[in-house]
Amino acid sequence: NIFVMNVTSRTEAWMFLEKLRLYAVGDELVHKGFFMSDAEDADKRQEGFDHTTERLNSLWEEAIADATQARSFDRLCQHLEVDPSQLPDLPTPISWRFSMMPYGRDDPDAKTFGFAAVDTPGSSNTPLLDLGSTGDYIDRQDNKSNPIRKGRHMYTAAYLPPTK
Repeated sequence: NIFVMNVTSRTEAWMFLEKLRLYAVGDELVHKGFFMSDAEDADKRQEGFDHTTERLNSLWEEAIADATQARSFDRLCQHLEVDPSQLPDLPTPISWRFSMMPYGRDDPDAKTFGFAAVDTPGSSNTPLLDLGSTGDYIDRQDNKSNPIRKGRHMYTAAYLPPTK
């Protein structure tokens, strides 16, 4: 189709730049830890805590050993002076992650505004399609039985078998 080719040739560069920008945003979110699971976030926080504890314990042992050898409390106080340029960043109390977003039909945090019962479609009002429930896409519940569920890509809900 000439029209499609014309539109594609005129917008291809812009679409490529948009794709690169979206990739950059996704890559930045990955580096910020947005897609980490709860367990990965807990492991990262525990690892940071362990490193900080080890660093502070070694500083304390060095300071107390130096003060004990010099037999001077003032020497211990000299080790307690804080250099503002050497302070590490404080960990954020809450890290916003993808797994924290409310999701699902029955999640109360995902509800915005309800619908009137008159405007809400029924669960099985799909004529000429598969019998039974239409499934629940939001909660990823399939309405097919087990043999068909495994080969879901081979079937379509719009297929009607011929009659005798």
